[in-house]
Amino acid sequence: MLLNLASGTVLLVVSSVLAFLEKPKEMGLAILAGAIGLAFSNIDKIKKFKGGGFEAEMKEKLQAVVDKETEPEPERVKTKDVRLIDGGKRAVLTALGNPKYTWRFIGGLAEETKLDKEIVRAALSEMEHMGVVQCSTGKSGPIWSLTPLGRETLAVLQNQDSNA
Repeated sequence: MLLNLASGTVLLVVSSVLAFLEKPKEMGLAILAGAIGLAFSNIDKIKKFKGGGFEAEMKEKLQAVVDKETEPEPERVKTKDVRLIDGGKRAVLTALGNPKYTWRFIGGLAEETKLDKEIVRAALSEMEHMGVVQCSTGKSGPIWSLTPLGRETLAVLQNQDSNA
């Protein structure tokens, strides 16, 4: 709150005073300082920030990379949860576990699974309610990734397949 107020003051008041005093370089620096201050004070609300040779993107997408590289907790996946993953959901879950990608578009999942996009969309929606997948927004629309629970569930399914 205080940083917002200070940054807004620098952005509006200080830059206006410097403009009145006919100091364009100082005014430009004041505007830049105020804008950067506002950006950083609201970083939790900003998806992407780029300017002045600096670029930042929200941690939401980075969390999937951390999740992907984190060892799963043993025995967190319940047998009943695994039984709910059947047919199209299983194919979509397997495609989401493709190590080439962390985030997937519905079109890519449909192509890899050979399923209709609506079936993929329904499977993703059901699995999102189960906490197995998560949705974010990419440049071309919704993108999907496995959650840590989804990775664990996929590992259990693959283990069952190899034991069968």
